Amino acid sequence: MEKTQKTSATTEALGTNAWMLVIVAALGYFVDAYDLIVASVARGSAIVELGLAQPGTVEHKSWAFFFENAQSAGILIGGICFGILGDKVGRKRVLYASIFLYSVANLANGMLTSSIPNVGEVYSALRFVGGFALAAELSIGIVMISETLKAKNRGYGSMIVVSFGVLGCVLAAVLFEFAKVSWRTLFIIGGVAGLMLLGLRYGIRETRYFLQEDNKRAERGNLMMVLRSGRLAKIFVGAILMGFPIYYFVSIPIKFAADYGKEFGLTIAGTIPIIVFYLVLSLSDILANLLSQLLKSRKKVIYCFIGACLIPILGMHFLPPTRPEHYIYIYSPLMGLASGYWALLVTFTAEQIGTNMRATFTTAVPNIIRSLFIPISLLLGFLQPAFGTSTSVFFMGLAAVALGFLGNFLLQETWGRNLNFVESETQS
Repeated sequence: MEKTQKTSATTEALGTNAWMLVIVAALGYFVDAYDLIVASVARGSAIVELGLAQPGTVEHKSWAFFFENAQSAGILIGGICFGILGDKVGRKRVLYASIFLYSVANLANGMLTSSIPNVGEVYSALRFVGGFALAAELSIGIVMISETLKAKNRGYGSMIVVSFGVLGCVLAAVLFEFAKVSWRTLFIIGGVAGLMLLGLRYGIRETRYFLQEDNKRAERGNLMMVLRSGRLAKIFVGAILMGFPIYYFVSIPIKFAADYGKEFGLTIAGTIPIIVFYLVLSLSDILANLLSQLLKSRKKVIYCFIGACLIPILGMHFLPPTRPEHYIYIYSPLMGLASGYWALLVTFTAEQIGTNMRATFTTAVPNIIRSLFIPISLLLGFLQPAFGTSTSVFFMGLAAVALGFLGNFLLQETWGRNLNFVESETQS
C-alpha cells in the first residue's frame, strides 16, 4: 500500500513538472519569437537612425540583408553548437546559457548610437550573437517536453508551446507598427524579458531520460555519427527538407513584404503581413497538432500542410494581388495556414532520434531551417537577372514544396513512439 502511494505521488509530481515545463517553454518561445521578429521589424529604422543609409536606397537594402544574414548565420551555428552541448552537458544548462547570452545581446543592441565607430558592423555582430543564443530556446524546450510528457500527450505539449510562442512575433510587430515603440526600446524589452525568463527556468528539472545510465554510457552529441550512419543522415536531411516551404514564405513574401510587394506595384507596410501571418500560423499550429492526435500520425498531416503550401504559391503567380489588402488579407493568411506544421515538424524530429543525439538533431534541424534565408536570398539574387523577381520566387516556391514532400517521405512515422532509447552506429 505504501509503495503504491509512493508511486502515485511520484507520477503526480512528474505530471505537475511536465505541464509546468510546457508553460515555461511556451513563455520561452514567446520571447524567442519576439526577439527574432524585433530584429526584422526594427532593422529599417535602425539603419536610418544609426546613419548607415536612407530609406529606399540600394545601401539600405544591402544593410538589411546583411543584418538578416548575420542573424541567420548565428542561428545556424548556434543550432549546431547548443544541440551538441544539450546532449553532452544537459538540456537545462544549455537553456540557462542561451537565455543569458541573447538577453545581453538584445540589451546591448538597444543601446547602440550612431556615434559608435563601425556601428553597422557592431549591430551585425550583436545580431549574430543574438541569433546564436536564440537557437536553443524552442528546440531544447521541445526535447524536454518530448522526454517528459507521456507519448499520447506530446503533440498537445508542443502545440501549446508553438501556438502561444509565435504570438511573440505578433507582439513585436504590433508594438512597432501601432504603439510606435522605438527599435531601441523593443530590443531592451526583449533583453529584460529574457532575464525574467531565466528566473522562471530555474525551477525546471533535467529530464529523466538524459539522467539514465544508458544515456550516460552512450556516445552523446557526436555529429560525426550522422556521417557514419546512413539512417541518421537520412533523418537529418529529411527533417531539414520538410521545413523548406515554411521558411521560403518567411524569407521572402513575409519578412520582405514591402520589397516584394513592389513587384506587383503595391505599397505594403512590412509589419502588417508579419502580424497576419503569425496570427494565422498560431491557430494553424493548433489545427495541425489536433489533426495529428486525431489521426495518430505525424506524416499524414505534414503531407497535407506541405500540399497546402501550393495554394498561395500558385495564387501569387497566376492571380497576383492587385491591392495591398489582397496581399495582406488573402495571401499572408494562406501562407500562415499552410505553415502550421512547424511545431509538428520539431516534435517529429525529436521522436526520430535516441536520447544521446536528440538535442543535437532537434536543435540543429529547426535552426538550419531558420537559416535557410541565406541560400534562399542568394538563389534569388542569382535568378533575378535572368528571370525577374516574380518568376524566380514562383519556381523557388515549387522547388521548396517538392523538397518538403521528399523530406517527409524519407522519415518514418513516430506517433506514440517510446523515446527511452539511445542511438548507436550499428542500428539499421
